[in-house]
Amino acid sequence: MKPEDVTDEMIAACLAAPLGADRGADRDAMWRNAIAAAINAMPQSDAQAQLDALKAERDALRADQNRLRGVLEILARLGNGDKYGNSTGNMIARAALAKEPR
Repeated sequence: MKPEDVTDEMIAACLAAPLGADRGADRDAMWRNAIAAAINAMPQSDAQAQLDALKAERDALRADQNRLRGVLEILARLGNGDKYGNSTGNMIARAALAKEPR
């Protein structure tokens, strides 16, 4: 991929891609392509700063996803000890957990 081929849409797609293993290879390939193009297009010091910023944003998104998954796990079991419940709230949380890639 040439640096001029990297678009804002591609970078936005990298940032919006789900963080689960189901789409991990696609997401990681998109990140690698976008980052490689950005590195080739700018001076090395700027490229490292850009790379560090992208990695920090990715890590923050992963942390948010893990935090939200934890909250959904608590809601899915609320009032049922260690087991999933079947109340309306439990079922909404269970459905949300089932839709998220792991």
